[in-house]
Amino acid sequence: MNTSIAKTLSILTVFLLLTSVSAVQVNSVYAENTSKTPMLKFLADQLIEIANKSKVKVEEVFDKIKTQYIGIPHEAEELYGEGVKLLDDAISYRNNGDYPNACKYAIKAMQKFKLALLVTYKFTLKLEVRKVENETLKITCLRKAIERAYMFADRVEALANSTEEKFGYNLTTVKLKIEEAREHLENATSLLDEGLVDEAAKELAIARGILGKCVGEIHSAAKKFKITRAECFLNQTKKQLKSHMEEVISSINRTSILNKTRISQALQNASHSIKVAEEFIKRGNVERALKKLEEVREHVEESTSELENIKPDVAKMLRKVNTFEIKLRWLEGMLKHMKFKGLGLTTAEDKLEEVKNLIKKVSDQIKNQKISEAEETIEHLEELLEDIEEMLSS
Repeated sequence: MNTSIAKTLSILTVFLLLTSVSAVQVNSVYAENTSKTPMLKFLADQLIEIANKSKVKVEEVFDKIKTQYIGIPHEAEELYGEGVKLLDDAISYRNNGDYPNACKYAIKAMQKFKLALLVTYKFTLKLEVRKVENETLKITCLRKAIERAYMFADRVEALANSTEEKFGYNLTTVKLKIEEAREHLENATSLLDEGLVDEAAKELAIARGILGKCVGEIHSAAKKFKITRAECFLNQTKKQLKSHMEEVISSINRTSILNKTRISQALQNASHSIKVAEEFIKRGNVERALKKLEEVREHVEESTSELENIKPDVAKMLRKVNTFEIKLRWLEGMLKHMKFKGLGLTTAEDKLEEVKNLIKKVSDQIKNQKISEAEETIEHLEELLEDIEEMLSS
């Protein structure tokens, strides 16, 4: 654009120099001899034609600038308008036979057109310089952005490696994507070296997008592991709570000194916390689930603290009775299996019935705080269970 304007300015300058000399000669000739009017008319026609072509050229330059820049400088538009008026005056003088003034005004019109182009040239030159400065700044910023993207790729790769080591996940696919992102960054650098700024920016954007997805996949893998671990912790807690509840309920039924309401409330709270933890895990909120499981432990400790009010010897007896009940269920299973095979075990069956009655008896004795009687019943139970076990094993 600037080359075109400069070329037009050069042509107009040459014309102006020639026409200025011609104008001086015209005035001199006209003053000496008015018989040379035809020659003056010819010269006026030529100058007006040149001025009109200059006007057209300015308009063409203005049209090009409108498509590439914001608009035309106000000063250039004013000079162009003045040139158009002078050209109209020149045409009017020529039509009225005043050829010297026609030549004079045609030359003045060309001078205005030249100035309009000169102002426009300076305007576009300034814009072009600013454009180059902006491009240079853009290239510098883009290079820094590419460098940061390389550093980010290194951090993502380190995160992938640490996630593999910590959680045991295979993140080979993610690592391949990181390499793909690095390739796009290399392309961006090469394109930038060639001056293809927009294309380089596109490659950088692609690389960033890939790295962003990689981070998402790594976090997803880590989250899955956390959820799996939380589920295992939840299942262990549920088993522990179930066992604890069985022990506590058994103790409640066998003693009258416990605050049953407080224990019952603590166990209910523990069960509720487990249900809430399950819901949080389903939603993927591991942190809140673990917090709820911690509450389960607190509720269990609350119920256990109440059990600590029982005297040590009584607590020991209660644990033994619980063990007897577990052993009773196991022996009943063995007996059922052996009867299925057609073996006659009436004696063992009678003895197991006796065990049930003794467990009920010792529970009542503990509840009524008949400790010495309970101790004797426990000894009897231990002997009886040992006999039954020998019978079923032989």
